[in-house]
Amino acid sequence: TLLHDIARGIDNNQLDVPQHGQPTISFDHTFTDDTNDRKQVRAAVALLAARAGQQLRDSQITARRVGLVLIYSDGGRTVRQATRKQTTASDFILTDLALLALQRGWTRRTRLRTCILSCDLFQEKSRQLSLFSLQANGDKKQDKLLEAMDTIRKKHGLSAIFPGIQHASQPATR
Repeated sequence: TLLHDIARGIDNNQLDVPQHGQPTISFDHTFTDDTNDRKQVRAAVALLAARAGQQLRDSQITARRVGLVLIYSDGGRTVRQATRKQTTASDFILTDLALLALQRGWTRRTRLRTCILSCDLFQEKSRQLSLFSLQANGDKKQDKLLEAMDTIRKKHGLSAIFPGIQHASQPATR
């Protein structure tokens, strides 16, 4: 009778209503002292991108767009974004997108107080194999590296391992 009901357009499944608004994930960094040091700001943005990447991988989703809000010490605010055609959860690609958004948006000489990074335009992570073996091999290596970094971060904390660009935002420990 199931096929008979389907053929007649009868469906007893619950209706999935789309959510209002677009889901996003976001992270922010407020500087201890307002700054316009490019190295420190780039490191903070890279750290935010790494946190977003880990959240995306933990949620088994990927994102196409990275947005960056820069809040200045005088209360001014700049919003910029960078989008890519393919979705990703890679720290490295998200960092590149975030730094592109930073480059587009950081035009004032006023010191920065806060950076807010957000990711949206989500898609569930695909399990489909790539048709291009060279690209797939590089992706496999990067996926293994990110998986290892995530394991270390979960065990020892986010600051246990990070790419060199994030070094300026890490506290000095000896």
